[in-house]
Amino acid sequence: TMATVTFATLAIGALSLPARGFSPPTVPFADLGKGASGAKRVREALSMYGILAVDQVPELEFAHDSAMKALHSCELEAPHVFQTSWLVDGTKRETIASETRGGVSASLEEGVKKACPKFSEASDKLRDIISVVSGAFISSVDKNFQGMTFRKRSGGEYETLQAGLANAQELDHFHVYSAPYSRSKQWSVDFHTDDGLFIALTPAQYASKSRSSGFFLQSQTGEAVEMTYPSKAFVLFMLGSGLKNWVTKPNQGLRTPVMNGVPHAVTVPLGSTRMWYGRMFLPPPDAMSSDNIIHFSAYRNVQLGRESNSTAPVGCNLGEKKDSSVSLVVSEDNTCPSGEFHCWMRCYKMDCGPQEQPICVSKKTGTTCPPNQMGCEAKCANSQASQAKSGGFCSSDFSVSMYMQGFVNPGNSDDGCVILLWPSWELNSKMKFALGCVGTVLVGIALESIITARRYLRTKMNVGKGKFVLVEGICYGMQTCLGYFLMLVAMTYSVPLFICVVLGLLIGHITFNAFSIVSEGATPCCEGTSLYADSGAAKYQDGSNIGYYTNLGDANTREMHVPVSNPSPEEVIKKEAAVHEITSMPEAKIVPSAELCER
Repeated sequence: TMATVTFATLAIGALSLPARGFSPPTVPFADLGKGASGAKRVREALSMYGILAVDQVPELEFAHDSAMKALHSCELEAPHVFQTSWLVDGTKRETIASETRGGVSASLEEGVKKACPKFSEASDKLRDIISVVSGAFISSVDKNFQGMTFRKRSGGEYETLQAGLANAQELDHFHVYSAPYSRSKQWSVDFHTDDGLFIALTPAQYASKSRSSGFFLQSQTGEAVEMTYPSKAFVLFMLGSGLKNWVTKPNQGLRTPVMNGVPHAVTVPLGSTRMWYGRMFLPPPDAMSSDNIIHFSAYRNVQLGRESNSTAPVGCNLGEKKDSSVSLVVSEDNTCPSGEFHCWMRCYKMDCGPQEQPICVSKKTGTTCPPNQMGCEAKCANSQASQAKSGGFCSSDFSVSMYMQGFVNPGNSDDGCVILLWPSWELNSKMKFALGCVGTVLVGIALESIITARRYLRTKMNVGKGKFVLVEGICYGMQTCLGYFLMLVAMTYSVPLFICVVLGLLIGHITFNAFSIVSEGATPCCEGTSLYADSGAAKYQDGSNIGYYTNLGDANTREMHVPVSNPSPEEVIKKEAAVHEITSMPEAKIVPSAELCER
């Protein structure tokens, strides 16, 4: 959690809790923000307790259990990838930290991914689920507490809470607590409130069975009340003091949540190992304080400078930091305390030689990189250190499968190289990008050709039902596969690739399907599924022409155009002369050819 404040200063934030175990109010994920009942439970829970548990989240229990077990295994097998700190009661806390923005989580550091691949994969799944649940929670808060938003430093306000948090930083922390076998302090982490807006956390998991959750809240009488878990897997949202400091108050007449934060503490049972995950939500950097004095970015710098030597620094360090040489950067403009060196979200305490200096080095290429660039770490090096090439096609230090800031043009060396469908297809040069564009156009053309082939097969293929189903299934599978490939390429938000998707489909459509019946949708994976041809000839059984028919847009309704010199429609029907495509239709409208001229 973030900066802490002792409970002595938080009497106004104390909660009305039972004297014994407290089970938080819950709402099923499916009901979050839906219906009067769900909305009422959200309002009451946040207004009365400042706490809401969201349970019955699909796939959460498995994802949480897998991530916690993999976290424990990682700590046993690769302790060097963790940041270590010691809490006041002698508990060792080891941490893996990352961040999330706009619901998209940054990858864990390469060292963690290589040393603990199972944890990296499991943590990604858990964080994705938390992003989905958090998005629903924020949307529900917007609906139930209208008027809560942020004032912008430049003037005006964000439209909603959700809009303000779209690009705000969210701090992800995975902790492993190893408690001593004896202690002189009662609490591993004493009572405090979080300085962020709110935190989303999952229940702690122990390496061995434990009857205690280890998580305590403060009652109005000053008693510590242990929280009992409502289920095996849930997401607990707990409000922080940041709401009071940074969010504009709701309009008059509306109920307001507990704005002072929820005082809480942690104690780890003696001799036990406790795994935990939480995500802290911070205000946007340009948000002005509720008293309109300071913006959040400047406030974080003040907090960092004021508390850098205390036992409760901003970030997640709630104990005495004894042997950690690396800490998470918490200032919005990426500055570190005096004597520390900043390199990609981290502050390093460097002890370089007389001829060396600290620099940021790409883990991938080994060249120097800007301090704010993802995938870099601090190292001591002399003046002979390899310099990164400037003005490259894209940054060689990291790659992306989707640009989260919207449509991006290639050629900026600060942007990550785009990945085209597979990790090995990294478009990190002009030549590779050009080939990717050409390939995308060809896929679009191929997709339209498959749609045409399916229409042709339906009218010309004279084979048994089994063979037809086989060929049709193969063609439809190819069509669906290529359609979704194009969708994923468009979702990279690369301007040239998006244009190539449209261009390929356009060329293919003009070449193969320009004169075909117009589809009701624009999804290429689902085109060309009509069971009948657009038009065809209708004949007597002796081979002479009756006329021709055209599709009216429905597989079971067509017009049959009959020359006036031919027998009457009644005679045609009596002789049962039409081929099976015509006679099998429930509705067949016979139109003399002379009538066509009047249309």
